[in-house]
Amino acid sequence: MLSVFLLAILISLFYFEPRPVNGAKVLRVPQDYNTIQGALNAASSGDTILVGEGTYREQLKVEKSLSLIGQNKLTTIIEGNSTSEAVDVFESFVTISGFTIKSGYRGITVFDSRNTTITGNIISANTVGVDLTGANFSMVSGNIVTANNLTGIALSDAYNNTITGNIIDQNNINGIGLVYSSNNTIKSNRINSHANATKFILLSVNNTVVNNIISNNTNGIVLENPSNGNFIFHNNFVNNTKQAVVVSSQNTWDNGYPSGGNYWSDYTGVDNYSGLNQDQIGSDGIGDTPYIIDVDNRDKYPLMNKLDLITDLIPPVTKDNYDGLWHTTDFFTVLTATDDLSGVAETYYKINGGDTRNVTASGMPFITVESANDTLEYWSTDLAGNTENPHKFVINIKLDKTNPSISIITPLNGSEVTSSIVNVTWTISDQTSGISRYQVRLDSGSWTNRTVTYYDFIDVDDGNHQIYVRAFDNAGRSQIDSVKFTVNTSAARLARDLELAKWIVLPALVVIAVFIVFQYRKRRMKKRLRRRPKGP
Repeated sequence: MLSVFLLAILISLFYFEPRPVNGAKVLRVPQDYNTIQGALNAASSGDTILVGEGTYREQLKVEKSLSLIGQNKLTTIIEGNSTSEAVDVFESFVTISGFTIKSGYRGITVFDSRNTTITGNIISANTVGVDLTGANFSMVSGNIVTANNLTGIALSDAYNNTITGNIIDQNNINGIGLVYSSNNTIKSNRINSHANATKFILLSVNNTVVNNIISNNTNGIVLENPSNGNFIFHNNFVNNTKQAVVVSSQNTWDNGYPSGGNYWSDYTGVDNYSGLNQDQIGSDGIGDTPYIIDVDNRDKYPLMNKLDLITDLIPPVTKDNYDGLWHTTDFFTVLTATDDLSGVAETYYKINGGDTRNVTASGMPFITVESANDTLEYWSTDLAGNTENPHKFVINIKLDKTNPSISIITPLNGSEVTSSIVNVTWTISDQTSGISRYQVRLDSGSWTNRTVTYYDFIDVDDGNHQIYVRAFDNAGRSQIDSVKFTVNTSAARLARDLELAKWIVLPALVVIAVFIVFQYRKRRMKKRLRRRPKGP
C-alpha cells in the first residue's frame, strides 16, 4: 500500500518550461526538431531540450552538458531496443528528467562523467534500469525503477554518488547493485520484491545505507568478496527471507548509542534496559541484545520499532499563473506550491537570470522589463528538505508598456491638395511587441482597417479636412497621428481648361493665319495680272 501511495504521488508530475541562461538556448521536440537525437546534435553545452509528449523510438547519445526534459513522465516515452542503451550519457553536468525510459538493454547509462542528475523518471522493462559506470558526484533521485530484468540501479567503479528517494520495485535480481564502488550514499529509497534488495560485491567500501525501507526481498542486503567498512543504519528491514547476507566482509550496522541501528522484523530480543551497554533499568526503544548477522557483523543497537520512514521524499510541485499573453503594465506572476506530506517551506525564483529571491521576503515575482522574452525560473522546498528539481521555467514572458510610434508622411500638415483623390501614407515603429494593424479615418467618418501603410480617399470634397491614422501593436496598445489639409480642385479645373483651350485656340489661329496669308497672296497675284501689257 505504501508503494502504491507514493507511486500515486510521484506520477502527478508537472509540465515545465525551461529558461535559457547566459545565452543558452531552448530546443523543442517535435516543434523544432523531429527527433530527440536531432536536437541533441544541434544543441550546445548549457542548452535545454524540451521534449513533448509522444513515443520516441531512439537510442540517444548525450555528449554535451545540457538538460533533457520530458513534458510528462507518463506520456513522454523513450523506447530503446533490447540490444542497446536507450540513453547513453558521455558528458558531465547532464540532467535527465520527466520521461518513461523503457525497453533498452540499459535504460540510462552514465559513462565516466560527473554531476549527472537523473530525476523524476519511470525506468522500466530494461535489462538494467540505470547504470552508473565510472560516474562520480551524480544523483539518481525521485525515480520509479521497476520491472527491469536484472538490476534496477547498478554502480560500477562509481564514487560519491547519491541514490535517494526512489521507488525500486520488482526488478528481477537486484534492486541496487554495487561493484568496485565506494563512498556512495543510498538513502530514503523503497526497495521491494527482489532477489537481492541491495548487493555490494568486489571491494565496494565506505558506502552509506540509511533511511531505506527494504522489504519483501529474498535477501535484504548482501555484502561479499569482500565489501568492508560500509555503514548500514536507520533502515527498516521488513519481511525479507534473509535480512542480511555477509561473506568475508566487516561492516558497521548501527550509528552508536542512543541513535541506534536498524529495525529488523525478525528480531526477537526485548527492551528492558537502556544505556550504552544496555545495563541500566528502563527501556529506551533499543533491544537489550545485538542483532547477530554473523560473527563479524552485528547491529549492537537494534531498534524495537519501525522507524517512521514514511517521511516526505517527494519534492513540492509549484505552478505559475502566467497566461502567455501580452501585458501592458507591470504585473505579478503568482506562484502556487503544494506538498501533500510535510508541507511547503519556501518558494524561490529568478527573473531574467537575476538574483535568487524568495516569496516570503520579496513577494511574488513582479515583471517590469519590457520584452517579448522575459524569463522566470522558480522552484520550492518542503519542510522535509526536498527541493523541486529540475526547476520550472517560463520563457517568452511578454510585457509592452509603450505605445507604438506613428507619423503621417502625406499629405503634409497644412498643405493644399488639388485632387479629390487624397493619398495617405505613414511610417510606424514598435520595438517590443510589433505592429498588428492600422486604422484610417477622414474627418468624423468611420475607421477603415488596414494592414499596409497607405490608403486613398476618393471623391473628397473641396474644403478643410483632417485625416487620422491609428496604429495598434500586438499588446493592444495604440497611438494616433493626424494632419489637417485643404482640398482645392478649382485651380486644377482652371489649369485643365487652359490646357484644353490651348489645344483648341492655337490650331484655329494657325488656320486663320494661313487663310489670311493665302488671301493676301491671291490679291497680289490679281494685281500683277492686271498690270501686265496686252499683246499685239
